[in-house]
Amino acid sequence: MKTFPLTVGMTPAFRLGGNDDWLLLAQLRCLSEQEFKDFDVYLIDPHYQKRKGYIPELAERYKLSITHLPYTPNLRVAKRLDCACFNAPYLFSESPKIVRYSCWRFVRPQFTKICVESKTSVDFYFHNVEAPNRDSMHPVTNHDARIWNLGSDEVKWDLMPTKAGQPGASWGESSDVDAPPALFPLNCYGNYMVPREDWLNINGCDEAIFASEHWEDQDFCQRANNAGMVAWRKSGQMYRFHHLYGGGAGRANETPDFGEFKKICPKCEAVEYTQKPQRRELLRRIRAREISIPVPQVWACNECLYCGPVFHADEGEYHQHLKRNKITRANVIPGFMLGRNLRTLAADMDGKSLPEKVEIFNRSYENERYYQV
Repeated sequence: MKTFPLTVGMTPAFRLGGNDDWLLLAQLRCLSEQEFKDFDVYLIDPHYQKRKGYIPELAERYKLSITHLPYTPNLRVAKRLDCACFNAPYLFSESPKIVRYSCWRFVRPQFTKICVESKTSVDFYFHNVEAPNRDSMHPVTNHDARIWNLGSDEVKWDLMPTKAGQPGASWGESSDVDAPPALFPLNCYGNYMVPREDWLNINGCDEAIFASEHWEDQDFCQRANNAGMVAWRKSGQMYRFHHLYGGGAGRANETPDFGEFKKICPKCEAVEYTQKPQRRELLRRIRAREISIPVPQVWACNECLYCGPVFHADEGEYHQHLKRNKITRANVIPGFMLGRNLRTLAADMDGKSLPEKVEIFNRSYENERYYQV
């Protein structure tokens, strides 16, 4: 297979069925209109079986090189959602540069050109376009119909708010300007292009602690900053429609191919340990040896392997731990087999055929080789 100078990594969470895959269509149309076209798309799909019949037709329609692969998460670990999926494009693709293009994001025609021409990582600032009704944030029905009509692949860029304070815009006053390359910002929120080598050097998104909340992007930013990674902030290229994260089972509003995640045990289901008010219950279960602290500031249930940071990343305590200890690499916890060593896994997958890569990836969750620090 050809190795492209850039891969666009997509992990589509939503699917409504049939060819009415309107969210994906709009995203692919944006890619079809790029000025720089020498890139490929890795579609790592939890709904592979449902989509595989029409992805080749979409690739032809939009004139894109799409590698469509099934995605299976770690089913040994109980979780509410899966953030390890964001590592998958960096493992399957061997391109030197990989950009994350998550659900509900839409990009302008200069997007891939900026990625390829940059000498550093790129942060596509978090431009959040509000839904008409913030009180009811259903991911399917709440959208700004002025900008994008459901069922259409057309994004009406002339109606997109481009300045803070315009109707529909919800970002800060300083967010609509570019910034020169500097230490990795702490608020990229997953909207970034990162060279593959840099991603592997800090072990990607942390797979060991984000089974409940999705603050993996802020965790990544802090570690990238600690490692001295540099990013160029570009504004007005990527926009995100405000939505409920995940929208249902398995980061999707329809049961994915792999079924459901492993069930959280009743004791963990009753309490959300990533919240500071639950500190007392967490400490009680630690003293009772029901929950372990396998590495500093990380807890894991001994029964169901539900795991998380101590405490909620948005509260800042875990981030302060990362900053204070200058931690750069995502957790790898051998005793609990939490958090794969992505450098080792990538080395084993590189150069293999696509079916071989899928097999190695799917079996890696239970292979002790990938839990060696």
